Amino acid sequence: MLNIMVPVHLLSAITQPIGDTIRGAGDTITPMINALMMAVIVRIPVLIILQRIYNTIEVVYFSHVIAQLYGLCHMLIVYKRGKWKKKALLRIASLHGNSAAVTEKPTESQAKI
Repeated sequence: MLNIMVPVHLLSAITQPIGDTIRGAGDTITPMINALMMAVIVRIPVLIILQRIYNTIEVVYFSHVIAQLYGLCHMLIVYKRGKWKKKALLRIASLHGNSAAVTEKPTESQAKI
């Protein structure tokens, strides 16, 4: 069991800070959808399929690994695309009362925030 679950926690140690960064920037929906997809859309069907094939308790652990891999890949894609940065910039601009200063495409100095 430990051979299977330790990698899950390592994957989670990478996935959670990425999701927390996006959530802290103001995009709370994307990490929530990722968590729901991992728990319901990925883990349960994988569990059902693997249970029918192997019929052992270890498939429960493997379903966690596969769901975490999905979650990590999804959060990395979202992070690399950078759309969450625009929400952060809009939030900062609204706090300073200057929402017109934020353009559709962040400038190079804004993107480095």
